[in-house]
Amino acid sequence: LVVDMTGLEYLSSAGLRSVMVVAKRMKARSGTLRFFGLNPLVREIFECAGLLGIFSVFKSEADALAAS
Repeated sequence: LVVDMTGLEYLSSAGLRSVMVVAKRMKARSGTLRFFGLNPLVREIFECAGLLGIFSVFKSEADALAAS
């Protein structure tokens, strides 16, 4: 699943929880979760929450889709 975050201005703790729930469900189905288009604030939130080490984050949709 590739998630476009370009329109997202902020991510709350509830949003982070939702991301984690989806990631857990994807993993249970042998799927992957990829993000692209994080603005600097959302990227910082991902970093502070330790999610950059867990999730694949890309600059563009093409990069996210090309990743294997």
